[in-house]
Amino acid sequence: MERVIRVLVVDDHRSYAEALSFALDRIDGVETVGAVFSVAEAVESVSRDRPDVVVLDWQLPDIDGIEGIGRIKALRPATRIAVISGHAEGIGRIALAAGASAVLPKESSIADIAYTLKRCAAGETIIGPATASGSAPAVTLTPREAEILWMLAKGKDAPQIALDLFISVHTVRGYVKDLRHKLSARSQLEAVAIARQQGLLPG
Repeated sequence: MERVIRVLVVDDHRSYAEALSFALDRIDGVETVGAVFSVAEAVESVSRDRPDVVVLDWQLPDIDGIEGIGRIKALRPATRIAVISGHAEGIGRIALAAGASAVLPKESSIADIAYTLKRCAAGETIIGPATASGSAPAVTLTPREAEILWMLAKGKDAPQIALDLFISVHTVRGYVKDLRHKLSARSQLEAVAIARQQGLLPG
């Protein structure tokens, strides 16, 4: 039987953290202990929930990635840390030197993130996405796509999503178009309905 690893997601963008936590929890062999939005909350959760791996955003408002890694490792050295960043290539050596076990780009697929976390939990050190050969779900979303899908399900339109995520409306509509294509949906509402049917959103 495959070992189940316990994962905590830490990111100050609430919808992103919640969407990634939910999506990872749908992957075989992964159980999320929740999503938190600051290093202070992460320290509390690590102490209470004892996750195997923490997915840690490199840029958090309260504490930077290096100090965040240090605080978590000081509290529980056995917990592995996978840093996730929009600039993964530039921070790899720094993050590993600080005590991280993996550095991932934010646009990695959820299946590849889960595969990397499993390898981290097994003691490996990884820079860049590790490909989960044969383990991807029928519909593979990136965390950003999952985040936007999550926000659509909450009834937000493209301008609201753009404002919340600090990106352009054009960019949001591009993601929505990609989501509709991946889900074979003719509209946003149908995309949300199909996502629920496929277990990509809470029912």
